[in-house]
Formats: sequence, C-alpha cells, structure tokens
Amino acid sequence: MKVVFFHHNVFGIGGTVRTIFTQAEALSSRHDVEIVSVLRSREKPLLPLSPTVRLTSFVDIRHPLPDEEGEDGRRIYENDPRSGRPSAYFPARDGRSHFFSELVDDRMAEFLRSTDADVIISVRAGLNIMLTEMAPDHIPVVAQAHVPFSSYSREYRDVLVREYPRLHGIVTVTEADAQSYRDSVDVGEMPVLAIPNPCPAPTFVANREDAKTIVAAGRLVAMKRFDLLIDAFAQVRSEFPDWELRIYGGGEEMEALRRHIRTRKLCDSVVLPGSHRRLEEAWALGSMSAMSSRYESFGLTLVEAMRSGLPVVSTDCPVGPGEIISDGEDGLLVRNGDVGALAQGLRTLMGDDDLRRRMSEAAIRNSARFDPGVIAARHEELLSELTGISVPTNPLPALSGARAERPTCTAVAQPSGDVELSFAKPPEAVVLRGPKPRGGEPRVERLTPTGDGRVRVTAEETPVTGRWAVYRVDGGVESTVQEVSIDARAHSSNASAAGLSVAVPVRGSANELSLSVRRFPQWAEVRQIDVGAATCTIDAVVHGSTDADPHARLRVMMRRDKSVIREFDAPVESDGSVRAVMPLRSVVSPRRESEDFWELRLRLSSGETMRLGRSLVGIGEHKRVIRYPARVVSTSSRSAARVWPYYTADLSTLAVQVDEAPADPDPLMGRALRFRAALPRGLRRVGARLLPASVKRRLREAYKRDLAD
Repeated sequence: MKVVFFHHNVFGIGGTVRTIFTQAEALSSRHDVEIVSVLRSREKPLLPLSPTVRLTSFVDIRHPLPDEEGEDGRRIYENDPRSGRPSAYFPARDGRSHFFSELVDDRMAEFLRSTDADVIISVRAGLNIMLTEMAPDHIPVVAQAHVPFSSYSREYRDVLVREYPRLHGIVTVTEADAQSYRDSVDVGEMPVLAIPNPCPAPTFVANREDAKTIVAAGRLVAMKRFDLLIDAFAQVRSEFPDWELRIYGGGEEMEALRRHIRTRKLCDSVVLPGSHRRLEEAWALGSMSAMSSRYESFGLTLVEAMRSGLPVVSTDCPVGPGEIISDGEDGLLVRNGDVGALAQGLRTLMGDDDLRRRMSEAAIRNSARFDPGVIAARHEELLSELTGISVPTNPLPALSGARAERPTCTAVAQPSGDVELSFAKPPEAVVLRGPKPRGGEPRVERLTPTGDGRVRVTAEETPVTGRWAVYRVDGGVESTVQEVSIDARAHSSNASAAGLSVAVPVRGSANELSLSVRRFPQWAEVRQIDVGAATCTIDAVVHGSTDADPHARLRVMMRRDKSVIREFDAPVESDGSVRAVMPLRSVVSPRRESEDFWELRLRLSSGETMRLGRSLVGIGEHKRVIRYPARVVSTSSRSAARVWPYYTADLSTLAVQVDEAPADPDPLMGRALRFRAALPRGLRRVGARLLPASVKRRLREAYKRDLAD
C-alpha cells in the first residue's frame, strides 16, 4: 500500500511532527510511505526521519525576497509572483493561511495528478479541507486530528462542520475528541476512530531513585501553563530543598517564565535548558515528571515520560491526560488550573520513594500500549477498510528509541567520572583536543578503540579542566563525532568524592560530541544565590576539604586584571557549608570599561583557593542556563551600572558581569511597565498600542536590559 502523509511543515520540532515521523517509520516496514511537507523552512528536518520514508516538499520558504510583498502583505518566495497571491482552497481562518498561496495550489495539483498513492493522511485542518477539494476521487483522504475540535474558534468549527463530511475518515488521538466530531459533524457512515499517538520504547530508562529531579517538557506557550507548575513547585520547595525542576522546550514564553522564576527566587532550583534533540536522555535523568497544561490535544510528553519510567503528576485537562494516566497507579491526576492541587500532587510523589518506585514500574508496563507497532496496526485496519487492500496479520515490528537517527556513537557517563564511548563503526583511533592554554597549543590525546569499537576516557586522558573536542580518525582523516546518544544517568553519583574528577558528555549545536571536563581537588558547590537590592548572598558547600575554616574569604577578581581584588568574610562551617555576602557596589569600579567581568573564588586561611560553581547538576554546557536577576547600582547622580551574577558556560565558575545601565528609569517608564503588566495576557498587545511611541521605545530598551524585574 502506498501511504502519503500531508503536513504544512515537518522541518521544525513539535509533537505532531514527531508523531508523523514515528507513524511513517512504523508503517514503512511493509508499506511504501511518503511524507509531503507543503513548506520547507530548513535544509533538513530537525527531528530524525527514517531513510525508509521519502520526504517531498512543495515551496521553499527559507529565502523570502527582501522588500517584496504580494497581496495582503504576503512574502514572495522562490521569486515566483504566485507565492504572493492567496490560495484558492486553503481556508483563510487557518493560522497558517499566510503561507498558503497560488503557488502551493499549483504544486499540490501537480503532485496529486501524478501520485500513485492509495490513501492520503492529512494532519492539519486547513490541509484536510484543501484536499477534500483537490484530491482525486479514487484516493481516500483521512483527517488525523491533532488539535481538539473544541479548541477551534466557533467560526472555524462551522467551516469544519460544513467541509468534513467530504472526508473518508477522521482519526483523533482521544476518545473524547472523537465523540466531539461524531456529535458535531454529519459523518454518516464515515469511520471516526480514536487512535492515540505512538511512542517508541526509549533506549534507556530512568534508573536512579535518588535523582531529586522533576522533568517537564513542551513548547513554552501559554496553554502549557508552566507558570502554574513553577508556582506549585515554589509551594513545596521549602519541604524538599534538594529537589530541582527542569522544563525542556523553547517558545514565546521563555523570557516571561525566566522572569517568573526570578520573581519566585527559584533560579537555583528551576532550570530552563531549552529544547533537547533527544528528549529521552532528559527523561532518564529524572525521577518523576509533571504536566500543567490548560488543555492538550493528546499529551505525548506524558507517554514519553512514562515509557522512560517516570510517574507523572498532571492536570486533568481536556482531552488527553485522563485517557493516558491511570490515576493512583502510574501517575496522579489533579484538578485543572489549581496550583494547590498540583503542589499536593508533587508533594505526594516527592515525599514517598516507595510510591514513586511502584508507579515507575506501572508506568513502563502500562505505556507499552502506545508502542508504534501496536498503534500502526490500528491504522492499518482503517486504511485497509478504506482502500480494500488487505494487509498481513502478523504484528508490525517494535521501534526502539533513537529510531531513524541511529547513533554512530553512544557516550555513557560512568560512576567513576569516566566516559565510555561505543562506536557503531569502530574508528582507527579517537583524538581528544583539549582547551588551548594562553600562548600555547591545545593538548591532544590519541586513544585506540577495542575491536568492538569501545573507548574509555579516563582522568589520565583529560587532566585539564575545560571542553575537549572528540574526533574519530578514519583513513588518517579526522572528523567530528556526530549523531551521538548520551547516557548521563551515572553523572552525579560522583558527588561525594573527596575531589571532583568528572567528564560530562556534551552535544554541540551540530550534534557533535565533546567532553566537559572538571578536575578540582576541592571546590564549593553553590546551593543558592539570593540577589538583593544591594547585596548578593551566596550559599555553598565545600567538597574536598572537611575542616572548618572561620577565616575563609570570598575573593572577587576582575578577569582582565587579576590584581583588582575584593574580599569578604566567608566562614566554612564544620559541615562544609559556606555563606558569603557580597555588596554589589564592590564590583562597580570607576575604572571599568563598557563591560567588566569578575570571577569568584573561595580562599581558605591556608591561602588555597577553590572555585564556586554548579559542577554536580548533570548539565554539561549551556550558555547561562541558570539565570539570576540583574540589579542596577547607582554610581553617581547621572550614571549607574547593572550587576548580573552568572555561571560560565560549563557552570563550574560563578562570575559577575557589570555593564552600563540607566541610573533611574523615569516615573513614566515605571507607570508604563506597571500598566502593561496589569493587563490580562490577551490584552497586552492592545494595551501596548495605546502607549506613545517614545514610551514604547523605552519599554523595548528596558526589556532588553532586563530591568523589568
């Protein structure tokens, strides 16, 4: 059977794209499968696509013509004027209508005339309507609904009610949504089925019961209500001070959530690491998960977390979680939108190790029903019914994690702090290139893999702190190690060692492998930083030294001139805890340039110094992933400086950035900021239009400088 999937753009990251790719790969084991992406926004998709699935796109939108617009301000693509004229078939009410044009109409018509597809599966409402008009009569069109019917506007629902009876089938991801279509659309004899999204079993699952980490993931948008999750975590943090919340994803709410975290003084325990290319690696580092959405079309991240062995606390929102989670068995469902109920759900699981363990086992067992082979078989039944083409009765093969993007190398962190590299195709040698010292050449180590392609990187190979690039040698030629899978579950088990000796596998922007190495005989692990109006209070724990030191000092050194030093009391208690208070004015120097950078060290009374940082968080290298608030310190009646604590890229060193800032935002600015913040979220843009242009300009400048905190 020839199956063609239609989507508006599969070149980005999202649950729908991941679902399409997984379904397509599962079906491709015994069917001819093609994915049509109407738009092409990148050279290749960000998510891995199996080589057994063909990918076709119609219009390249990567390079719009500058300063040229078509009708209604449409951009011109491919130097073709047809791209500036609206589509005759795609509904104008759809949120992507500005990308659909006469050029899309022509390219789609050409494709549909020549395709040998037996069935078409379309996964966006606007495309579903478009295909009811354009698809040949002999090709059945199945709408795969990834957005709940109830979430469309009333006007758009009227369009669906009018157009959808011409489809040949509707597949929703929940039974509740399927019933909405049966109740609202005159489906007649058309099959309307609920088939959940598939989720492959991960390569590895969470296996550390002492991992005090809650993992959440999703697009950082308003409907996900991550602000609610942060508020719930804030309510239980004092009871569980050693727990951390990590929220993976990117989106328009990123900066708003960062401000919310700073307002709640949770910078040290709530982390936004951004999007993750292989989310299964992130799930495996946690011991539970949470979801706080206002509504969901399905809740694929719930299934992903459960398949990784994480019990989930989730709002019982429409329409997916109630059909995924067995409340009290593999997770907890709490009242939608209720921060107190969500906090109580977190508290229940965080405080009961045995309950988390039982729910973890149940989550793995119960989520097996979402395996791609199981889900694809249900789709096969429908497609066979619509096309009259029989399909084999034997089960489809299961898909494991890593799926289409077969890793060429797996990097596994060891409890000792070493890293074992395992190559699918053994290289001649592995070369490690260390950090380049000032005035010198980077250190290079050459390792020989075993016959089965394994290399163990130990402390002897990476004795220098910093980032080590990993290269493989084939035919005498070095190349970066790409398409890597990282298992960092054992990383933080090194926390109680006398000194720190650890290499953390890191994936770069091009998916290349490197090692973030930390070698410290003693260091101070920061637990919390409180940035006040005039002081910065640092709480840390010393590792590698067990003696109390009442005369220890916090040393603050200007990076470009080590002779400029400030010191403050930082006594070390018998349990290793340290508290130091740094006046912000102390780093605002009259001799500073436009930007100055200071590094912080703990100096013992013996004269030894050690770093202050976050070396045990299990995060390799992320640019300022932990964000502290900036504070403005006046230096005179007409000038001021912004003081901003931060960590270096590998999180091993606490530093302070000082740059110029307005001395005193004028009262009008303050009123404008408060006016905008007081408006409901949906009216903020409208409210912003009421402000004078000069105020809006200053607002933009203020937000850029992060002064709105």
